[in-house]
Amino acid sequence: MYIWSFQDYSNERSLISPSEEFRSPLKATMVSDKPGTLPAYRDGIRLSKKGVLVTSFGPNVFGSGAVLRLWEQAGESGRCKVTLPSGISYSNAVPVNLRGEKAGSTMVVNDNSFEIEMGAYKPASFLLEK
Repeated sequence: MYIWSFQDYSNERSLISPSEEFRSPLKATMVSDKPGTLPAYRDGIRLSKKGVLVTSFGPNVFGSGAVLRLWEQAGESGRCKVTLPSGISYSNAVPVNLRGEKAGSTMVVNDNSFEIEMGAYKPASFLLEK
């Protein structure tokens, strides 16, 4: 595939968001049984910067906490606020490399969110600690 740039072209608006919506379409289901204990709706991770995707979020297989991996795909560096789902509480976000080794200063998680600087086309990984 070749992509040529032209005036007023935006990676995020023209390519990144539409392709992500195509890969992860909205799905729904209908159930006629009694309701369970889980909520019918719950927010996931929210990101303030379009063009940044969550590529992984789950338990740290090498120890305690959870690992969050993001990837800026629109080619626009800048600040991004990460808001974690309600019901999950972490106190620190430690930048790590792909091997899980510390790669920056620990950030405090306030009100279930923290801000990071995303580089253009770069991944970012964090160890979330309680």
